[in-house]
Amino acid sequence: MNNYAIGWTAGLGLEYCVVGGLFLRGEWEYVRFAAVKNIAVDMNSFRVGAGYKF
Repeated sequence: MNNYAIGWTAGLGLEYCVVGGLFLRGEWEYVRFAAVKNIAVDMNSFRVGAGYKF
Protein backbone atom coordinates (compact mmCIF):
# COMPACT_ATOMS: atom_id res chain seq x y z
CA MET A 1 0.00 0.00 0.00
CA ASN A 2 1.38 3.40 -1.01
CA ASN A 3 0.37 6.66 0.64
CA TYR A 4 1.36 10.18 -0.28
CA ALA A 5 1.23 13.10 2.08
CA ILE A 6 1.59 16.79 1.42
CA GLY A 7 4.03 18.81 3.45
CA TRP A 8 6.27 21.81 3.60
CA THR A 9 9.79 22.73 4.61
CA ALA A 10 11.58 25.86 5.84
CA GLY A 11 15.09 26.60 6.97
CA LEU A 12 17.79 29.08 7.85
CA GLY A 13 21.50 29.08 7.27
CA LEU A 14 24.50 31.19 8.18
CA GLU A 15 28.04 31.19 6.87
CA TYR A 16 30.77 33.23 8.57
CA CYS A 17 34.32 33.88 7.39
CA VAL A 18 36.63 33.54 10.41
CA VAL A 19 39.94 34.49 8.81
CA GLY A 20 41.32 34.25 5.27
CA GLY A 21 39.58 31.32 3.57
CA LEU A 22 38.45 29.60 6.80
CA PHE A 23 34.70 29.67 7.32
CA LEU A 24 32.11 28.22 9.71
CA ARG A 25 28.53 27.40 8.78
CA GLY A 26 25.33 26.42 10.53
CA GLU A 27 21.99 25.30 9.09
CA TRP A 28 18.55 24.49 10.47
CA GLU A 29 15.73 22.80 8.52
CA TYR A 30 12.14 22.13 9.60
CA VAL A 31 9.92 19.65 7.72
CA ARG A 32 6.20 19.10 8.38
CA PHE A 33 3.87 16.56 6.77
CA ALA A 34 0.09 16.45 6.93
CA ALA A 35 -1.47 13.76 9.14
CA VAL A 36 -2.00 10.33 7.57
CA LYS A 37 -4.18 7.94 9.57
CA ASN A 38 -4.00 10.34 12.55
CA ILE A 39 -0.19 10.33 12.55
CA ALA A 40 1.48 13.69 11.94
CA VAL A 41 5.21 13.93 11.28
CA ASP A 42 7.49 16.92 11.84
CA MET A 43 11.26 16.94 11.85
CA ASN A 44 14.04 19.35 12.86
CA SER A 45 17.50 18.99 11.36
CA PHE A 46 20.59 20.88 12.53
CA ARG A 47 23.94 20.88 10.72
CA VAL A 48 27.24 22.59 11.48
CA GLY A 49 30.44 22.59 9.50
CA ALA A 50 33.76 24.23 8.79
CA GLY A 51 35.60 24.64 5.55
CA TYR A 52 38.45 26.32 3.78
CA LYS A 53 38.20 28.09 0.42
CA PHE A 54 41.36 28.03 -1.67
